[in-house]
Amino acid sequence: MALSIWERVAVNAETIQPGPLLDPRSLRIYAIILFWMVVCACIFTFTDFTVGTSTFPLMFLCLCWITMCGLVARRYRMARTALLLEAFAVPAIIGGMGLLSIIAIAAVSGPFVDRTLVQIDALMGFDWLVLYHFHAGHPWLMEASRLVYWSFSYQIVLVPLMLWLWRRDEMMWRYIAAFALALIPTILIFPFVPAEGAYNYFNIPLEGLDNAQWKFKPYIEGLRNGTIRDMTRASAGLIAVPSFHAAAGILFLWATAGIRILRWPMIALNIAMIFTALVIGAHYLTDIIAGIAVAIIAIWLAPILMGTARRAPDGEVTMEPVTV
Repeated sequence: MALSIWERVAVNAETIQPGPLLDPRSLRIYAIILFWMVVCACIFTFTDFTVGTSTFPLMFLCLCWITMCGLVARRYRMARTALLLEAFAVPAIIGGMGLLSIIAIAAVSGPFVDRTLVQIDALMGFDWLVLYHFHAGHPWLMEASRLVYWSFSYQIVLVPLMLWLWRRDEMMWRYIAAFALALIPTILIFPFVPAEGAYNYFNIPLEGLDNAQWKFKPYIEGLRNGTIRDMTRASAGLIAVPSFHAAAGILFLWATAGIRILRWPMIALNIAMIFTALVIGAHYLTDIIAGIAVAIIAIWLAPILMGTARRAPDGEVTMEPVTV
């Protein structure tokens, strides 16, 4: 009688010498993730924050399940499959916990510092209003900028998958480590230098503007005064300094720089994305510079976190992707 697929898997598993669950390069990354999960659990246990009827918990559990499948795959010597599943799920898990942490910590943030940020920009010769009025006078540019700005959401998923596809395993883990190392200080700095955003600060009417980043002042105020406790009502980018869009743009172009076919398109896309964060993300120039600095430090610290500081990075790869 023919065996079912699960019976065949069980038979094959018995013939394989089990390997480690974790890639040695990922040990400290997973330690950070586990600690962060405990912090998020404490937020929901000891505060009145909720996620309402959102599908976020289900999506988060699915990502954890995908990661666990990756660990099991590595256990049974399917390293490439394991890396694929981790490349998809692990950055998304980090991002999800980061979003929850940002919303929770906004409730204890200090006074808005937009006046100081504008003054620093002025010392550098930058006038946000001039840039805004130029975009406002060219609707096509505003729309194009919005599309480039939101490429951030797709790149979070696609960059690690591209690194997996071109067998940049070492760089994939470095990227994930740097992503976490950039996000954590961004969150920790945020409550000390919150900003209402350029649109609110300069009293630019928000009617008809559908970008959540343009309206984060009421979200932060609602979290402070307790009128917002459903986190899904404030699931917008609340951080001004440092700009995580700017930090992520540097990480994206750095991680893919060794793949020739992607190098220049990714450099162009992410330089443009960083620039669009000024108007579409309501960021000041100071925010952007701070975000770039955070990314550079995270890139430097990533191999130290992985325990591979002395290991030579992957060499350049060819254009031929891997076959599964």
